[in-house]
Amino acid sequence: MRCLYRVGQFLRHVVAREAALDLVPARQVLSGRALALFQRMPAGDQRHALEVLTRLRAHGSVGDDLAAAALLHDAGKSLAGRAPLWRAVVVLAGRRGRRVLLRLASPRPASWHYPLYVALHHAALGADLCTEAGCSPEVVRLVRLHDAEVWDDAPELADSLMALRAADDAS
Repeated sequence: MRCLYRVGQFLRHVVAREAALDLVPARQVLSGRALALFQRMPAGDQRHALEVLTRLRAHGSVGDDLAAAALLHDAGKSLAGRAPLWRAVVVLAGRRGRRVLLRLASPRPASWHYPLYVALHHAALGADLCTEAGCSPEVVRLVRLHDAEVWDDAPELADSLMALRAADDAS
């Protein structure tokens, strides 16, 4: 069943159009360079980020930093451009196939394996982009850690990270 969900998620991402997105929630949370960073994301990632924010808000009050992190948690993926095939490979390989994918990935932007590198390291890359965009240190940490296996270095963010992860996984 999880595989069918992922196929549907992939298809929604590929067919998402910018014109169909309601960006009001993003404009209410982000401004300046952070909003520009959000708008550089492909339409499918913007749609997903807006869904994550909506899911978080459905479960209660969401602070400004968590809201911004929800919108920017996948900003690093924008560095790969439009590379849906590589993203599908990463998702379908899952955690078990990660070691093989890490060997194939290339950190050189000119390489055709670069989109795979971006997909695997999008959290750290996105955190760096958030820093450049002037986001708060908490937003940067939430983005960096949202995909981490453990959050031992950030126990004060554990509740926010659990909520972000749950909303991300459900979207």
